[in-house]
Amino acid sequence: MKVIEYILAFIVLMSFIPLFNIAIHSYYVVKPVTPTTYVKDIVMDIAEKTIKQMYLNGNLTPEIIDLDSVIADSIDPYTTENYAYRLEIFSNIREIDIDTSNNRIIVKALDNRKLNLLIIYNDLTHEYITQQASMYRDDLYWYIVSGESLTKNVDNIDVIIAVLESRASKYIGYWFKSQNNIGYALNINGELYLAVDNSTSFTPMDFYGKKILNAMLISYNSATDTYRIYDYEYITTHKSGEILYDENSEQAFSSTIENTTIIRYIGDYELNTSYEGYILYPLYALVYTSSGSESSLHDLSISPPIYNVLMIILRDENNVVYIPVYRQSYIIGEQYVPSKGVTYLTGYMKIGMFTYNYVLSVWRR
Repeated sequence: MKVIEYILAFIVLMSFIPLFNIAIHSYYVVKPVTPTTYVKDIVMDIAEKTIKQMYLNGNLTPEIIDLDSVIADSIDPYTTENYAYRLEIFSNIREIDIDTSNNRIIVKALDNRKLNLLIIYNDLTHEYITQQASMYRDDLYWYIVSGESLTKNVDNIDVIIAVLESRASKYIGYWFKSQNNIGYALNINGELYLAVDNSTSFTPMDFYGKKILNAMLISYNSATDTYRIYDYEYITTHKSGEILYDENSEQAFSSTIENTTIIRYIGDYELNTSYEGYILYPLYALVYTSSGSESSLHDLSISPPIYNVLMIILRDENNVVYIPVYRQSYIIGEQYVPSKGVTYLTGYMKIGMFTYNYVLSVWRR
């Protein structure tokens, strides 16, 4: 009898094991390990400090300098070996576009604020536009500028610079008609250089015996919410000279001495150098002064950070290169984010004059 009971018990047990296995595989799923708060905090802290320091040094140029490597080298090896991340830094200005079919400019942003535009045409003439939001669509505010309100056709626009304003923060945006004539700014040994693709062949001009390229600096005044372009400044003053005596009239009079100061922002053609497919031109201001028969030429350095400069234009008679100082967005880290096991950190940060939002995604490798 006991033998029969053992056999029955064994049959019941064997029939239970497959059912148990089915339950385990059907209802128990191993969840990916989500990184701790500590990991994402330390990644964000190091990334933010590195980015801000690179901006202060004048080298926040991801097109030339590998931000991924710079930040990864600052994070401890354990974290980089075991965790991956993607950091998206972006302006509240999400998109700038020219709608040629409807003859208008459209700027899309996350906020409804005052929008200040600088429009640069292909002949380097420009105009300023202040615009309020026209509508709200697809979770964005649309700022629409009719082409009829512009001095030239929208087809002639080369560059648009946009600043979205409020009392607490400012956001930057750019639009370029072509990506083929964009350059970059770099700090080399404490001096600012303008990096231009080596396929661009500039012809220098002469400025009191020195070969130069004309440079234009576009700045933004945060106090008055206005743009200003620095290019060429000519200053003339007069002062009294020595006392002279006219024998015919028997009267004494004071001679007049003309003082002239010319300030020109330049890319130094004579001191250009090469770097990884780019030609680098030192950027500074040349100052020519003359007083009577005496004259002199000296330079004024421009050191980073160039906080309120939004763009530099380098040009000759046939070429123009646009060099943005800020960016509308930065992407650092992995290209793709997995669908599971990811922890996020959101917030905002300031880079120079402007505020940026950020989304940090961190996951275990």
